[in-house]
Amino acid sequence: MSVFNKITFTCLISVLLILTVACGSAKIPATATNESEKQDNPSTEASKPKRIVITYFPYAEHLFAIGEQDAVAGVVGLSSL
Repeated sequence: MSVFNKITFTCLISVLLILTVACGSAKIPATATNESEKQDNPSTEASKPKRIVITYFPYAEHLFAIGEQDAVAGVVGLSSL
């Protein structure tokens, strides 16, 4: 085997070893949250905004298409169309 083939083989084995180690199945512990913490923090609640202002007209078209036109308070740049 030539020196070039040995270096190529060593690099290939190293890359495969790194990929194998990086794709391991280490278990990550989940953070424990209870219901009282979720109720105290309003940012964790999933609620739709009542009124929004849109800065890009195609976003407004999507809301109109799904029947959420009441949520659109205004569209910036609508007069340019």
